[in-house]
Amino acid sequence: MVHTDLLKLFGLSRNPFTDRTAETANLDPSALYLASDLRGFRPSDTTYVFFGRRGSGKTTIRLGQEKGYRDYNEAAVASGRSKGYYMVDICRPGHMTACLTNFQEGLGVGIDSWDATFSDQWHTADLIDCILCYAATELTKRATAGGEESAKLTRSPACPSWAPTHAADKISSLPLLGSHPRWFAAAAASLTAGGIYYYCRQERIFNLKRASQLQQHVRVVRHHPTETISQLVSALFTKQDTADTVRQLCIGKLDGLSIFGDCFDEVTLLDPVRFPASIKAFAREVCRNDVLNFGRLHFFFPDSRLSLDLNTDRTLKEARFDRHFVRDLTWSRHQLEELAERRFRAAQQSLREETAVANGLKYDPSSDGQDTTSFADLFKKVRGEDFSSYISKLSTPRELLIMMTEMFARIEANPEGGLTAQDMEIAVTKAMEQSV
Repeated sequence: MVHTDLLKLFGLSRNPFTDRTAETANLDPSALYLASDLRGFRPSDTTYVFFGRRGSGKTTIRLGQEKGYRDYNEAAVASGRSKGYYMVDICRPGHMTACLTNFQEGLGVGIDSWDATFSDQWHTADLIDCILCYAATELTKRATAGGEESAKLTRSPACPSWAPTHAADKISSLPLLGSHPRWFAAAAASLTAGGIYYYCRQERIFNLKRASQLQQHVRVVRHHPTETISQLVSALFTKQDTADTVRQLCIGKLDGLSIFGDCFDEVTLLDPVRFPASIKAFAREVCRNDVLNFGRLHFFFPDSRLSLDLNTDRTLKEARFDRHFVRDLTWSRHQLEELAERRFRAAQQSLREETAVANGLKYDPSSDGQDTTSFADLFKKVRGEDFSSYISKLSTPRELLIMMTEMFARIEANPEGGLTAQDMEIAVTKAMEQSV
């Protein structure tokens, strides 16, 4: 009888090639392929900048680095050494879109002129404002959410307290008080009221001025009424805290900031197809040596350096890529083949683990590879040179996964004939058509 159940035939728990997006996949680390210099990531002051097409593995690398920071933070909190690093994840959906929409409204430009205007008007300060606005918003959410974390982040302002200091003794010694007590009381009341009014007026003017200074240069968020910002800042800071002091706010015993930026091609106003100059201008402002020297930056751009015009002499001098970890994510035929085999073996291992648990047995990893089919059994009817030729046409893991999914479907549809070179050619063509 011909088997059409490929999972049973090859001993797989599931189709290992259907997970094409890192955020939604839940894969065992053994199913992933990482270059040697990216394995065992540990938080450091290094700046990482990756370039690569969609589906080239950027998000997989980012998620691994974020996990490294979470593990570090948990260890730091457990030991009482510090609260770890605060991760600013500006690749969260919607944040950059909102910032750039506010930026566009502030400039008063339409979609037709957005590409050219953005290239001229966007500066490094605007990028930093986006990062800080996101951090401030997230910290505010955490501080107002309640619970232990909220209590650690919240700081009560120091409020001045007024108290008399031997006032009765000093007033009784005044000669006018005994002879004209009512006149003196009226004069004292008038002076006190006038002094209070003058003090409150000056304090209000100072608070409004400070609130205006905090907002005036920020172009990536909608400005709130100055009165509202004044009331908020006044409740959190003392009069001695200037606008510059507020900007330098540090919360708790955090070791510092760790900034991640990814999925920029999903930001509406940075779409590489509609606004090719905008994504180039955005990448150019990030890839400046004074920005990259900040450290603990992890940026992932949706194209190569050449496509983003970052290989010019001027950019190379400004960026100093040689001082930072910069990588164009490209995949060779051998790396893609190993990735496919890793996925295949991980699915086989998962089935063995599930079977052992169902039978009440302890899974023995030493049994891996015994009495199981191999990845090469899929291509028994494909010559080695044909296999190498077709897989060499692929350039990203996502193209590989689409190709393998199509091949599984063709094997199930024609189990007697097996997989042929023609089937593989068709699968490769479809993979290249679907992957953009």
